[in-house]
Amino acid sequence: PLHIASHYGNQQIANLLIQKGADVNYAAKHNITPLHVAAKWGKTNMVALLLEHGATIESKTRDGLTPLHCAARSGHEQVVDMLLERGAPISSKTKNGLAPLHMAAQGDHVDAARILLYHRAPVDEVTVDYLTALHVAAHCGHVRVAKLLLDRQADANARALNGFTPLHIACKKNRIKVVELLLKHG
Repeated sequence: PLHIASHYGNQQIANLLIQKGADVNYAAKHNITPLHVAAKWGKTNMVALLLEHGATIESKTRDGLTPLHCAARSGHEQVVDMLLERGAPISSKTKNGLAPLHMAAQGDHVDAARILLYHRAPVDEVTVDYLTALHVAAHCGHVRVAKLLLDRQADANARALNGFTPLHIACKKNRIKVVELLLKHG
């Protein structure tokens, strides 16, 4: 029930459940906690409520997602900022090595990416395949995120495990705007 209240942002229900002994860190299927749910759906007040009642900010799902990953992937910049202000691990990685910045790049969430970078997320953090957030933005064709990353000194020539740079990936995926941007940054 607390997961459902978290999904819909029903604070009164959540408060009642917590008062009656609901575990704020109860991990349902795939190790998903109410905080993961609230972060994914951008329920800022619910995130605050759960944290006030002892929700574990660095809890991980079966795949290694933290609540910060969930908020970044969904583009909920207020939740991203709140979690970071309260000590969420900015460089925590999923089983595939995705950091929250990769998730923001994947979803074309420029504001979430900007907040992560403001809080000193490493711009060239790599996955297990040595993909940077710029590789991800190039793959998805997200030119606004790619520009932000390049403006923050992302390495345009970073090589993934397969030897591909972001430009290689943008060419392969026919991401013309990203190709043009990367060519400008050399």
